[in-house]
Amino acid sequence: MSDLWLLVRDADAFGGIDTPYSRRLAEQLTGTQTLPDRDASAALSPRQHAEAVQVPILLIHGRDDSVVDEEHSIAMADALDDVGKDVTFHRVRDMDHWLTSSQSRQLVLTELEAFLAEHLGE
Repeated sequence: MSDLWLLVRDADAFGGIDTPYSRRLAEQLTGTQTLPDRDASAALSPRQHAEAVQVPILLIHGRDDSVVDEEHSIAMADALDDVGKDVTFHRVRDMDHWLTSSQSRQLVLTELEAFLAEHLGE
C-alpha cells in the first residue's frame, strides 16, 4: 500500500471506515484506532516520501488483486519515477493477491531473481 488515503477511501469495500477491520488496520498503520483524514494520510503515505528512497525498488502487482487496489502500485511507481528513482514495475494479468497460481508464483520468483541479480550482482 502506497497511499493511506486510498486505503481509507476503499475501506467501504471491507464494511466501512468504522469497523473492527478498519480500526485494527488503522492501529497497525498509525498506532491509533482512528484512520487519518486526507491531510494526515498524505503525510504518512510512502508515495509522499519517494524522494527519500535510496535503493532500487521492484513493484509487482496482480491485476486481479482484490485486496490492494492496483492504483497503489501505479501511484508509487509514478511517485518514484517523478523523482528519478530506480523503479521496476510489473502489472500482471491473471494474478491475485495471494499468488494462487503456480504461474504467478513462478513469474514473481523469476522477476525477483532477475532484479536481485541486476542490482546485487550474481
